[in-house]
Amino acid sequence: MLPGFRRPRGDTVGIAVSDSSGWSVSLIQSVYHAFGAAVVEPSTGILLHNRGTGFSLDPSSPNVLAPGKRPLHTLMPVMVTDERGLRFVSATMGGQGQPQIHAQTLLHAMSGASAQEAVSAPRAIVGPQRDGDSPSNVYVERDLPSLARDALTHTTLHVIETPDADELVGHANLVAVAPDGELDAGSDPRSDGSASVRTYRD
Repeated sequence: MLPGFRRPRGDTVGIAVSDSSGWSVSLIQSVYHAFGAAVVEPSTGILLHNRGTGFSLDPSSPNVLAPGKRPLHTLMPVMVTDERGLRFVSATMGGQGQPQIHAQTLLHAMSGASAQEAVSAPRAIVGPQRDGDSPSNVYVERDLPSLARDALTHTTLHVIETPDADELVGHANLVAVAPDGELDAGSDPRSDGSASVRTYRD
């Protein structure tokens, strides 16, 4: 094991895939919490997920437990199109921070960053990322540009600095499609995934 290596942890997998014909998938699979529901189906060994924990017994909650309902949750696969067609396929892991991860990653990519640069860029996540966190917590990677950092410190948010490339600000995988159809892919250095673009010839 490399010195300083931190083994990524987590319970969610995000996959972003696209081909030259435009067929694409943004897939997110999560057992939710370290061991899902802590129940394994005995004949197959499949671990059951724990998304039911999102239900509430509060009758005023949009997640109130009721027949036929599914709880609101954090999983959000994303594909971005414009008048030319597909532009980005994005998959994230990071709990309630997923919309923020998508937004920051896609803003970088739309500003000209490569897919790898976009998912590798320093970021910040507002809100609870660990048990016991407050909605006013904001996790900020140490190498976040000072302009962004200064803007956050002048708010009522509680800024928590993390090391560079820390998994507390989530993970992302991104496929970018250029106007000419050329594909570019990036995988977050905060996780244990990888990215590749393959060219096949007849």
